[in-house]
Amino acid sequence: MDEESLFRDIHRHLLRRAKEADAVDTEATLAERFNVSRYRVRRVLDKLAQLGVVARAQKRGVTVLPPDPKLMAENIEEQISASSVDVRELLEARERTEGDLLALSIRRLTPVLFGRLEEKVPQMQNCVEFHAAVLKLHAALHREIIESCGNRILTAYALALLGFIEKLFAEQAHFDHELVSRLVSGNARLVAALKVEDIAAARESLKEVLEAEAEAVLEAERRLAAEEAGAASS
Repeated sequence: MDEESLFRDIHRHLLRRAKEADAVDTEATLAERFNVSRYRVRRVLDKLAQLGVVARAQKRGVTVLPPDPKLMAENIEEQISASSVDVRELLEARERTEGDLLALSIRRLTPVLFGRLEEKVPQMQNCVEFHAAVLKLHAALHREIIESCGNRILTAYALALLGFIEKLFAEQAHFDHELVSRLVSGNARLVAALKVEDIAAARESLKEVLEAEAEAVLEAERRLAAEEAGAASS
């Protein structure tokens, strides 16, 4: 059995066993079941533990963990970073993903969560001249919205896309001031629409915000490309 097949079979077996009461596997029982060495089983379990799928403890065997959206997001983000993804495709995916989960989030925002969103609006308005600070607050606000949707798969995917955008922003200190101002005002309208649970207005405001975000990302991409071209020619 090749490594990929063994990984898939052990993963599927552990997920199935997790649904059974008091069903715990160890390296030894897995090696016996799949007729392979404990060393090969250990390699599979190491990878599953790295992915956050299982936890391992001496004398207690292997425990399947509930899905962790943040860890899943990190793995997705790594895949995006390692591939030659067109940034326009990524921006389109981000707009569609957060737009789709907004209807879930608007129903699940608790007073505490909503309070955190409201706090970020004046903070952005007060530091609008400091573009990097505004973009950090913008990302934090949208992370709160994403994490409140209640769907772990959507949360993981949306967080991965947002994380990639944050990395692009982090490479630049300044952006077009008009774009940054549009982000601030758009986020203010978005939070106001969420407060009264007006999903139509919230979606329209979100669309405006993400359009400004996309323009900022593309501006950053052009600037980086120009800098790289200049460095290569010097």
